[in-house]
Formats: sequence, structure tokens, C-alpha cells
Amino acid sequence: MISAEERAVSTLGWAYLAAWVAEAVSAESWWELLERLARNVDEASGLALDDHPTTHQLVAGETALVLAYQFPELKVPRDLGLRGAQAVSTGLVELNDGQGLVHADCFGLHRMLLGCWTRSVFLCRRIKQVKLTSEARTQYAWAVRGALRMARSDGTGVFSQVSDCAHFRPLLEASLSAGGNEEDEAIYALLRGPKRKKRFFDLTPNDTSYYSEWAAAALMRSDWSLGSI
Repeated sequence: MISAEERAVSTLGWAYLAAWVAEAVSAESWWELLERLARNVDEASGLALDDHPTTHQLVAGETALVLAYQFPELKVPRDLGLRGAQAVSTGLVELNDGQGLVHADCFGLHRMLLGCWTRSVFLCRRIKQVKLTSEARTQYAWAVRGALRMARSDGTGVFSQVSDCAHFRPLLEASLSAGGNEEDEAIYALLRGPKRKKRFFDLTPNDTSYYSEWAAAALMRSDWSLGSI
């Protein structure tokens, strides 16, 4: 039996593949796939965000945006862009503490959520008249800093049991491109190793450790180097 996260990832994967499989299956099968994906978005939209954060964000949010981006001319997903952007905006605001830290219960899901939010930021930039809310964009910028703070010395995420270190650099680099600033770039230079460009010397912030009562967590780092946690 597959988990809820696996089902959500499968739905999202089929959404990305929908345009590619159109020539490999019958028109009837393809329309059935599209309608099923749209139904999955509807079902996920009705889930409680706190109880099903990954399904809500990956399906109600990102899957809706993917369908809207790939098939803007089709009737079935016509309003999915706005709905997807609203779902992702809600997730960014409600699943973060205001400064980029998810609740401790979601630490193991953090990078899955960050990947969803990062891809959604890029999708919203490419879909006409579809945007994340201003508050959500601010929370995403903070989430980039949170992702840097939550990196272990081996490249995996704090409290994560998933060996995702192979995707550590691509995810952070995409996140930095989507919502990072010069201070985040400076931190990332340190995380990559002791050598860093001279222009970063005065940019690295001192707030390495962070406590959040809302998130029920404290992250303690001696500095921003990769081996400090």
C-alpha cells in the first residue's frame, strides 16, 4: 500500500507527463487522464492543510499550476491556475512560522515542501494573471533562509530520514534563484566549503541559531559552515 505522499507525487508526476504522453495513448485515454488529474486537484483542495500538508501542496497547489501552465487553452483546467496559486499561497503562509521555519512536525517533509514551493514560484511567473500573494512571496523568501539553516553536515535535511543529499545543491540553487538575496548567496557559499568570494565577507548574517515557539523547535548552529550542525 502506497503512502499519501507517494500518491501525491504520482499525481504530480502524471501532470508533468501529460503533454508528453498525448501522442502515445488514445484521445479517450488522454482525456480520462486529464479529467482524473483535475478531480484529484478538487479532492486535495478539500483536505485540511495541517493534516495533509504534502498532498494539499503537491496536488491542490502544484498539480493545478502544472495543468494550467501546460494546457491554458483547454476548458478543463481553465481556472486551475488561480486555484493552484491560492493553495500554494495558503501553504506558504500557514505552514511557516513567519520567518521560514515549518513546524517541527513537518521537518521530515521540509524539502518536499520547499521543492513544491520553488517549482510553484517558477510556474506562477509563467502563467498569465496567476500570482502568489504578496505575503506568500515574503514567506517563500524566508523559507529559502530556513532551508539553508536546516542543512546537516552531510547535506541532508534536519531530522529527515531520507537520503536526499544528492538533490541538496540543485534544490538550494533553484531556491536561491527563485527567492534568495545576497545574504542567502553568502550563506550558500559557506555551506559549499571554506572558500568563498571576497564580496561575501561582509554579507553573512549572524543569526545562525533560531528559536520559534510556534514551530516548537530551536535550531542551533555555531556558524554557517556545513559542519556546524
